[in-house]
Amino acid sequence: MLFFTVLWQLVALMLIAAVGVLLTKMKFLNAELTKGMGNIMTKACLPCLLISNMQMEYSKEMLGEMGTAAGGFMLVMIISAALILPIALLKKADLTETGILIICASFPNVVYVGRPLLEAVYGDAVKVPITIITLIFSNTVFSIGVLLATMGNKSDYKSAGGLLKNSFINPSVISGIIGILLFLFSIKLPAPLLTPMKLMSGMITPLSMLIIGFSLTQTKFKDIIGDYRIYAVSFVRLILTPVAVFFLLSPFIKNTVILGALTVGATMPVGANAGVIARLYDNNPVFAANCIFMSTVLCIVTTPVIVSLLLSI
Repeated sequence: MLFFTVLWQLVALMLIAAVGVLLTKMKFLNAELTKGMGNIMTKACLPCLLISNMQMEYSKEMLGEMGTAAGGFMLVMIISAALILPIALLKKADLTETGILIICASFPNVVYVGRPLLEAVYGDAVKVPITIITLIFSNTVFSIGVLLATMGNKSDYKSAGGLLKNSFINPSVISGIIGILLFLFSIKLPAPLLTPMKLMSGMITPLSMLIIGFSLTQTKFKDIIGDYRIYAVSFVRLILTPVAVFFLLSPFIKNTVILGALTVGATMPVGANAGVIARLYDNNPVFAANCIFMSTVLCIVTTPVIVSLLLSI
């Protein structure tokens, strides 16, 4: 049952992505439009999600769940980075290439693909862990991710430092902090304010999948075939990491929803933010886009299999 729940949800998401591909082919969707959609999503819809999902009564138990989810997801990223390092060493990659390999392997698409998938599996029970995971991801990808993207490129350190500073004052991080404060003090927003925020939150999934559909049209198969690094990143991102995460965390995390959220999150494809950072700092953007493409396509098969096998143990 779990296998088919995950599979059908992924198929539904990919069908929306297919609409994005079609709109791109018909010239209705382009880079400028997707950039605007991305801004709406990250600067309006995602902040609304982070605040509205934290509208819950405070309890020590729930606070503990937040800490467990946060620590667990940080471990997911660390494990992913550790597993891809042997590839960099075997290839004798320089710092710049090593940076983009770690970025692609370490930042799964937990926000735009993982969130609706987890909601389909666990319902409202997953709101707390996925909100904290989203906050940790948003903060980390534009801080540590930026540092990784600029490794070995001294000319980018100054601009990286500016973006690193801005990463802690971006709308997602600020709204995440607001959401946590509202939770800690059990402050409830009035319905006329909360209702539109929930409606805005609902736009995240369709907008993100349309953008992913556009991104899938920007890669070339000839750039993928023969580049073993892309297959290595996909293998680490989709298979090795979730298996390692599950067996490392299952003895310590008894909350099945949190363990499930971390396991499912670890099976997600390379996050679209990897391509954004690679493009911003001109660190192998084509390679990043190809990793996003390959892992997104493969996850339709790997995610249902890995999730159903691990979470049925």
